[in-house]
Amino acid sequence: MREIKTIDKQYYSVLGNEVRKKRKEKRYSVNHMAEKIGISKQAYDYYELGLAKLKPETWDKICEVLEIYPSIEIQIKIGL
Repeated sequence: MREIKTIDKQYYSVLGNEVRKKRKEKRYSVNHMAEKIGISKQAYDYYELGLAKLKPETWDKICEVLEIYPSIEIQIKIGL
């Protein structure tokens, strides 16, 4: 797996948290999501934890399963 840059880590961490919230609202398990998307449970965990970059096709599948529009507004505050 490729290393994620610092700014990307923040982005994917926030995105993963939002996905986790949506998954829990639907009362879906991590196993259910991984199975529906066609990836391993570990890979799905990595996405929710912000440890891996989401491929566009994986993002589309997640949105389809969660029945959400594939656009989540994310604001990241960066201390400079």
